[in-house]
Amino acid sequence: MGSVNGVSVGVVIPAAGKGVRMGGTRKQFRTLDSKPVLYWTVRLFDEHEDIDHIIIAAPEGDIEYVKGALDREGIETAYSVISGGATRQQSVYKGIQALPADVNVVLVHDAVRPFVYKHMISEVISSICKEGAAALAIPVADTLRSVDNDQFQQTIPREGVYRMQTPQGAMKDALEDAFDVAEKNNWQVTDDVDILNRAGYAVKVVEGSSLNIKITTRADWDFACLIWPTWVSVNT
Repeated sequence: MGSVNGVSVGVVIPAAGKGVRMGGTRKQFRTLDSKPVLYWTVRLFDEHEDIDHIIIAAPEGDIEYVKGALDREGIETAYSVISGGATRQQSVYKGIQALPADVNVVLVHDAVRPFVYKHMISEVISSICKEGAAALAIPVADTLRSVDNDQFQQTIPREGVYRMQTPQGAMKDALEDAFDVAEKNNWQVTDDVDILNRAGYAVKVVEGSSLNIKITTRADWDFACLIWPTWVSVNT
C-alpha cells in the first residue's frame, strides 16, 4: 500500500444503511462465501496499491462488530470505523472529516458494491488527479419512458444518459467544500456527483461495468449470489 506520485488516497465507505427495501439482515452484513458483503468491499481497496486509508461509517451499534470482523480478516491498509449518520450523505460527510490530514484524494464507494474492478478504481483515481473529480457510470441501454397514472407516456431520449456507480470522488479540498456548501444549504442528494455539480465542480465520466451493481433489492442479492463464485475465481 502507499501513495501514488505523491498523492495520498483515502476511501470513505458509507455502511450505516438499514436495508429497508430488502428487509431482514442489513445487506452490508449479509454473507457471501461466509463473509459479510462489507468485508469484500473493504478488501477491494485494501488490496489496491494506491489506497492509503479507509474510513468505514457503520451503524452506531455495530462499530465494534465491524472492527472485530476486519481485524480478524487481517485488513492491512490503515482504517478507521466511525459512527455513520442518518443518511448516506451524512455518513460520507462524517467520513471525509475523519480522514487523516495528509489525504488529498478521496473516493466514496458504496458498502454494497463488491463487484468493482481494480483497474476501474485506478482509472477514477487517475482522472481525479487530472480533472479534479471523477466517477464511474455506464450509458443507459434500455428504452426510457415516462409513466402517468400507470400508463406509458413519452419516450425519453437515452442519448447522453448514464447510470451512476461508485467509486465517485474528488480532490479532498473540493469534496470538503462541496459537502460544506451542501450542509449550509440543506441539500439532500443521493450521490456525491450531485453535490459536486451543485457546488460548481465538473466531474469526469469514467466508464464502469454492468457487474458493478449496488445490492439493494432481493433480485440484486440473488444476482450477486449467482455471479459470486465466478467473480471470486477470476478476481482473487
